[in-house]
Amino acid sequence: MRARKLGILILLTMLLLAAVVGLQGGLDFDITFRFDPVWIAAGILFGMFAIFLSARHPAAFIAPMLFAPRVMELPVFSRFAETRNLTALAVTAGILGLAIFMRFLWLCKQPGAIWDLFRGGKRAIIAYLLFAAVIALSYLYTPAPDSGGDKLLDFLVFGSLAFFAPFLLVRTEKDYRDFVIGTVIFSLAAAGYMLGASHQGRLAEHQHPQHIGVGQLVGWAILLLLFHRITDRYLRAAALFVCIPCLAVGLAAAETRGPLLALVLVLGLSMVFSRLKTSLISRRATVYVMLTVALAVFVLSTFWFVGTVQHSFQKKTSEMVQLMQGSTEANGTATKRLAFYKAALHTIPDHPLLRWGVSGWSMYYFRTDDRRVFHYPHNLVLEVAVEQGIVGLVALLNLLGTAFIILKRDNDGVAGRFPSLLPALIFLFLVTMFSGDIVEHRYLWFWCGMVFACRRIALFEPNEEEAPLEEWVEGAGHEGPAPVLGEA
Repeated sequence: MRARKLGILILLTMLLLAAVVGLQGGLDFDITFRFDPVWIAAGILFGMFAIFLSARHPAAFIAPMLFAPRVMELPVFSRFAETRNLTALAVTAGILGLAIFMRFLWLCKQPGAIWDLFRGGKRAIIAYLLFAAVIALSYLYTPAPDSGGDKLLDFLVFGSLAFFAPFLLVRTEKDYRDFVIGTVIFSLAAAGYMLGASHQGRLAEHQHPQHIGVGQLVGWAILLLLFHRITDRYLRAAALFVCIPCLAVGLAAAETRGPLLALVLVLGLSMVFSRLKTSLISRRATVYVMLTVALAVFVLSTFWFVGTVQHSFQKKTSEMVQLMQGSTEANGTATKRLAFYKAALHTIPDHPLLRWGVSGWSMYYFRTDDRRVFHYPHNLVLEVAVEQGIVGLVALLNLLGTAFIILKRDNDGVAGRFPSLLPALIFLFLVTMFSGDIVEHRYLWFWCGMVFACRRIALFEPNEEEAPLEEWVEGAGHEGPAPVLGEA
């Protein structure tokens, strides 16, 4: 049977290659790849392999969509007029949509699986739909209908896709492991790119929104590794001494202060509260992870950064020192955001119930309704308070509070089986306090959905044997629970 499927795969590949070569001159648009047919065949094989992986491990393809920038265009699609305007967010959302579609086809073959999709997640779905309804209704009175319409549409499409994805893609503990592995692999690739780019000085001011997302992703991946249960001792050592240092270097190369501060705060809290104790290392060894991050920042800033990247790091460092000293000469992104926060707090007492409406901040602060530029106060709570008022804040706190209470009380055992849920929720919420808007914060909506998807697993799925990552390593044997690294 497997040989037959492989033969069909090869046959389809050959047919697709023949179609591309045969129709190259007969289509409405010019297919000039500047590549020979070997590259075309390789691309087709890669695409079919990606489809195969999305069918077997769909949860591994979630992370790119959560942190992809809205405006970054992909060079590979710029060759054709029909795809020139495709952004990284649209492409990664399409990949995630394909993974969801493949999982949905599989669920259709399972009796009762479709009806079981949202079992145990009723409260979360109602809370999210209520929050989305408040955002949508605020469009009726917004003074910025152009940018507000785009923002609302992006939130409803990409935010809802992120929120509901875990209900379909994370059905078992194995799916959750696939998600962690896929996120770590993608984060390592992003960290490697940032490291190379920072040494060549390629990161300029206009690219900040892109590597802010990379910093958020890499910091999140570090927490997932630290708090995820890995029982194989060799994989534990590889995660602690190889993956985490590489991710720490990538986080430092991204020059993102918000994710770095949020990571340090969560690690600090894990040393105080037992509920946040890491699964990979002891509290004492957590200090070494924090020192690793600090060492990465020092080494890169001293010996690695060049060009505009080095200038940007020096500027940000100088600004932070001036702000801590209370100097009025501080000038930079952090200073601008403090001004945003002050202005947002100042306007809240005026009409506090409903406020300005979706994207109303752009009219209140910048006096413009330009859909080509995204304006927001870079703080989720203040953004909702300014644009949706008290009603929006109640809906937001209801959604986040529902997820947090489930993990805090842990009556269903979900935090025990998935110890990374609570620290990751705290980290992602802290990140929203420094950057982005409700569209960029889709990683937070995703994690709220993840909490309830894991709750369904804890309630209705049997507890699997804890062999999380070694199943992905061919020939790795299960050695049982290993002692926590760093403990006496």
